[in-house]
Amino acid sequence: MFGLPRINDRPRNVRLDTLVRLRWLAVLGQFGAVLVVHFGLEFEVPIWACLAVIALSALLNVALRLGFRETQWLEPDRAAWLLGFDIAELAALGVQVSTPAVDVKSLHAKIGELTLENDFLEGALSKAGLLSAKR
Repeated sequence: MFGLPRINDRPRNVRLDTLVRLRWLAVLGQFGAVLVVHFGLEFEVPIWACLAVIALSALLNVALRLGFRETQWLEPDRAAWLLGFDIAELAALGVQVSTPAVDVKSLHAKIGELTLENDFLEGALSKAGLLSAKR
């Protein structure tokens, strides 16, 4: 590229061990984050679904460790499949965490109720006698 000499013509492969170690780091981080958010910050998180997704990633790591040598080099397409799995896992965790457990109709009704209770214009007009008490 740009007339620079190529130092290495070997394809850019990655070792399976590198991806497995990175995934273990991700598993520990995700596990800790889910526990802190659920128990520490007391957010309502579907903890069992999140832990199941994280456990699936850990299970894949165990299967890769048992099925392949540590020094196994991956072709770019196979590494892409594993990284695609990691992206899908993060997407699944994002869906689990961001899925609201609220009935939208009841939320809309509650917002309407609070709006009527705190309607300052209604109170001011009622005091001035410009608004009838009947609805």
